[in-house]
Amino acid sequence: MNFSESSENHEQLTKLRLYCCFALTLLWLSFPIFSIIPIVIYITIMPTSKSELNYYFFLLALVPGLINYTKLPAEDLLIYNRTYRELYSVRLMDFYTVISADYFFYFISAAISKIFDGREQYFVLFWTTISYYVYFLTLHLCARSMAKYDKRILIGTVVYSLFIGLSFTLSGHLIRQFAAASFLVYAIVLFSLQNRNFVTILAISIFCHFSAMIFIFGFIFNKISKRTLIVLLISLMTASLLIGQFNILELIAPALGRVGTSFFMQEIAEKSAIYTNEMAGEVRMRELISIVFFTCLGIYLYRHSAERIIKKFMIFYFLLFLILLFTRNNEMLLLRYSYYVDFFAGFLILFAFIEYWDRFYIKIIFLILITTAPIRFFGVLSGHLYDYIDNSPTIVLNNVFDFLSYHN
Repeated sequence: MNFSESSENHEQLTKLRLYCCFALTLLWLSFPIFSIIPIVIYITIMPTSKSELNYYFFLLALVPGLINYTKLPAEDLLIYNRTYRELYSVRLMDFYTVISADYFFYFISAAISKIFDGREQYFVLFWTTISYYVYFLTLHLCARSMAKYDKRILIGTVVYSLFIGLSFTLSGHLIRQFAAASFLVYAIVLFSLQNRNFVTILAISIFCHFSAMIFIFGFIFNKISKRTLIVLLISLMTASLLIGQFNILELIAPALGRVGTSFFMQEIAEKSAIYTNEMAGEVRMRELISIVFFTCLGIYLYRHSAERIIKKFMIFYFLLFLILLFTRNNEMLLLRYSYYVDFFAGFLILFAFIEYWDRFYIKIIFLILITTAPIRFFGVLSGHLYDYIDNSPTIVLNNVFDFLSYHN
C-alpha cells in the first residue's frame, strides 16, 4: 500500500513538473524577460532534477542573448561584425587566414556564420547565451559540491549574476573576453573538484582570449605547499608594489618584440602596443572599492573556511588581485583584467552566503541583493550606453519573436 501510494505520488509529481515545464516554456516564449520571475520561483520551491535546472538555466541565459541580439552595433561589436563577415567569406577550414589568434572563438564564430548565412545578430546571440549558460552551470556545479549546499542560495546567485553580477553591457561588447572568463571559472571549479577535464576547458578559455593564459600560474600555485604559497604570494605582493609603479607594458613590450620567431608572441607584442597607446576607459572608484571589498572577503573565506573548493578557488582570485596590482599604472590593461573580477565575485558571494547562511543578517543582505538586482539592471539598460529594441522597462512586454524579428 505504501509503495503504491509512493509510486502514485511520484507519477503525479512527474506530471505536474511536465505541465509546469510546458507552461513556463510557453510563458518564456511570450515574455522571456518577465518569465524570469515565475521560473525562479518554480525552481526555488519545487524539487528539480539536474537536467531540469540545466534547462531552466538555459532559458535564463537566453534572455540576455535575445536582448543583445537587438543591440545596435557600436565600438568593439562593429569590429567583431567586420571579422564575422570576413569569416563568412572564406571556407570554414580556412578561417585561420582571417585571424591570427584566439582560434577556438573564431572557429566557432566561422561555423555560426555558415549556419546562419552570415547573419551578424546570431553571432552575439550565441556567444552571450553560451557565456551566461556556462557561468550558471559552473555556479551549480560549485554549489552542489559544498557541504552546506542550499538551492535557494544557488538560485539567488544566478539571479544576481543574470541581472547585475555580470556586466550585461560588456556581454555584447567584449565578447571574446566574456566567453573566456566563463570558461576560465569553469576550468577552475573543475580543477578544484579534481576533475581532469579542466585542462580541456582551460585550453578553450585561452583560445577564446589570450588574456586568460596568465591564470595558468594559479594552477601551479595550487600545487605547492601552503607555507611556500604564502611566502610566494607575499613576495609577489611586494614585487607588485614596486613594479606596479611603472607601466608594465613599457617594460615587457620591447622584450616581446625581440622574440621574432614566435608568431604568437608577436601577436601579444602588437596587442601590448595597442594597449599602451589606447586609453579607452578607466577603472572607476566604484570598481576599485569593489575589488578591495572582494579581496578582503576572499582573505576571510580562505582563512576561516574548511571547504577545499573555496581554498583552491581563492588562490586564483589572489592571483587576479596581484595581476591588477602589477598593471595598475597601465589603465587599459588594468581595465581589461578588472573585467575578470565580476566572474570571480559571483563565486565569492556564493561561498559567503552558503558558509554563513545561519546568521540572520546574512539572510537580510541576501534578500536586499537579490531584490535590488533587477532594479539596477533596468537602470543600466535605460542609461542608453548602447541601444537595444527598447531601452526602457517596457522591454519586458516583448516576446521571443519580437526580438528575433528585430533588425538593427
